[in-house]
Amino acid sequence: MNRAIEMLHEATTPGGILASPNLQDNYQRVWARDGIMSGIAGILIGDVKIVEGLKNTCLTLAKNQHPKGTIPSNVPLDGSPPSYGSLVGRVDATSWFIIGSCLYYLNQKDDHFWEYVEPSVMTALHILDTWEYNDRHLIYTPLSGNWADEYPLHGYLLYDNLLRLWAVRLLAKVLGQNNLERKEESILQAIRYNFIFDNTNHTRYHSSLYRRSFDSSWKIPLAGFNPGRYYKIFDACAVGMALLLDVFEDDELVNNIHNYLTKMPFNENSNLIIPAFWPVINKKAKLWAELAENYSFDFKNKPYHFHNGGIWPIMTGWLNLGLKSQQQTEIVLNINSSLLSLIEKDQYRFSEYFDSKNLEPYGKRPLSYSATGFIFSHIASTTQDLHKLYTS
Repeated sequence: MNRAIEMLHEATTPGGILASPNLQDNYQRVWARDGIMSGIAGILIGDVKIVEGLKNTCLTLAKNQHPKGTIPSNVPLDGSPPSYGSLVGRVDATSWFIIGSCLYYLNQKDDHFWEYVEPSVMTALHILDTWEYNDRHLIYTPLSGNWADEYPLHGYLLYDNLLRLWAVRLLAKVLGQNNLERKEESILQAIRYNFIFDNTNHTRYHSSLYRRSFDSSWKIPLAGFNPGRYYKIFDACAVGMALLLDVFEDDELVNNIHNYLTKMPFNENSNLIIPAFWPVINKKAKLWAELAENYSFDFKNKPYHFHNGGIWPIMTGWLNLGLKSQQQTEIVLNINSSLLSLIEKDQYRFSEYFDSKNLEPYGKRPLSYSATGFIFSHIASTTQDLHKLYTS
């Protein structure tokens, strides 16, 4: 784990934690999700430098908040304008900012910091509220509106709504406001009732589509839905966060997730390789046309690559933290061992992702994202508890 920590130290600057310490494309910038995730790793391992980087990441994001409330996707430190997203804005950046600010404050009790960021946090909270559009407690993410910006998911996505739930939950702890606690409960119920298939009589967002789409064989959380379809797709990060936040409170569901992971087609002999999304979208799939046309420069989502079945260490890390929170010790150790083998094969270059067909590294390197994922997975494989993420 020391090499991952060293890599994050290299990426930590007075302006925040960079997506990469190397000058490549626009990665030598403070990215909201990358910087906050890396800072959370710093909190978990008690690394003073990385935690300071988290603080400065939040301050940089707050300084560059759009007047409408949106948090930038990334901020260059050379004075160039911040980016709020390319084709569309990034919904997850705003939630990550609230999460990072609250976790830093709750763990460090830095009143001066909170005094500075609180107005930005409250404005960010307001913009998340407006993204509900219909006042029914789930936010709507446009196509390309989060980290998986070339993947064909859009609508009410589990990942983005879990981030918002976590943001509201943490902010309720900071401010002690009953209205935030009530909102958290409303969001929680909306997630529980709409992202798993079950036979309960709860009111659904789209009851008729829910009935038409119901599939009793799909026993794990759905990646999302929109007015036209439900996505029967495994989302590693979203599943990990659902477990970490104990959203579904269902031991049977935890067992279903465990079984799903162990039965993936390339998992054998305790070698648990977990893609960020599964199954792969191939040319015969209904979503292929949306996938094939959704890129800005080069098409990277070939089957088993990038978002389309690629193995992202950061998403494996979140999944492993979630599994740890549910005491799934054996599978956590197996996943961590497999990830470590990939990182060693890559000679600790912390590449963006690995293809799940040949297990070869691809994408940008080194990335703070990938070093962070390795740290998360390693922590999950130890006896360390995760109370710093709950601050209760």
